Amino acid sequence: MAFVSVLAAFFLVSYSLVIFFIKYWWENNSSYADNGSADRVSFLSVVIPFHNEEAFLYPLLKSLKNQLLSSEKYEVVFVDDKSTDGSSYLIRRLASQYRFYNYRIVEGEGRGKKAALYTGINLARGDLIVTTDADIVAGRRWLSSILSSYITKPHAFTASPVTMEHTNSFLEKFSALDFIAMQICGGGLIKGGHPVFCSGANLCFEKDLYFRVIGQTDGRCYQSGDDVFLLHAAATNNESITFLKNRDAMVKTFPKKSWLELFKQRVRWGGKSKGYKNIDAIVLTFIVFLTNLSFTLLFFLALFFNPTFLIWWVLFLSIKAVTDYILISSGKEFFDIEFSTLQFLLFSFIYPFFVTVSGIAAIILKERWK
Repeated sequence: MAFVSVLAAFFLVSYSLVIFFIKYWWENNSSYADNGSADRVSFLSVVIPFHNEEAFLYPLLKSLKNQLLSSEKYEVVFVDDKSTDGSSYLIRRLASQYRFYNYRIVEGEGRGKKAALYTGINLARGDLIVTTDADIVAGRRWLSSILSSYITKPHAFTASPVTMEHTNSFLEKFSALDFIAMQICGGGLIKGGHPVFCSGANLCFEKDLYFRVIGQTDGRCYQSGDDVFLLHAAATNNESITFLKNRDAMVKTFPKKSWLELFKQRVRWGGKSKGYKNIDAIVLTFIVFLTNLSFTLLFFLALFFNPTFLIWWVLFLSIKAVTDYILISSGKEFFDIEFSTLQFLLFSFIYPFFVTVSGIAAIILKERWK
């Protein structure tokens, strides 16, 4: 049983070192200021796959209509992935209501988000593609800031930030803390030359890049994972990759309404890790999962076998909590998140169990998009 304590200590040290480097890369990722002119780009295509997203379409369409970028400079391609609600009808009705006309709705070929994206990108008229989800809200400068960044210093693949709307409920704070930590890690690792994670809710890439690397992507048997597998393929192909640390380029998504929905989402996200072949992604996934698994095992050893292990568990968990706090605090202002000491302590206590159970479920259960 003492072996578990040794393992927990080893993984904690590995985890802390990784977090240290990520924080350093994140803080040395200078915030971007617009210097380019979006008028120099001929045309941009925003591709949005959707599946039964009626509840989120009102804020989405309104934010698209309110973009400062001229409507002559971009189109929106909505891709219907076998929706069974009235999403397509609602898009047409809202577009008419908001007088938003530069859009198309197309039927996705195949099943799942990756197939829907392929359909939309293939039909897109722009040479530069932006992908996002149907459950986001974007600021008025979203598209113009992404284009300005591309013009100032073109990159074949740009990941941009995503934040999460949240109230003071613990479920939403937990979701937001977890999500923002992933955003900081993704952005920091990209800037550190180790592209591991990004969010498909806010990507920009050259259309040519997509078709250059799509045949090389891992995880083609998974319906989701369009974001990380494309990122890994771009890295393998030595494409230029960046993270756009600019609040104007940020979009906002919404938390799940129940712990069960959050758990299912994290299982879905974790399930695609079985298809990773990127060494950095594999190593990071193992370190994070095994650190939390060892903490969980240590807790149950203390609870059922030897109370002495509780001392080690409290010590290790405290060190990890401080490490996580330092990481999240580095992006607290950028992502505009506030949390109390009690909320963070509860987050730190629950998180190892949550990651352990959802990680095991992701290994066992079959992957589904929605």
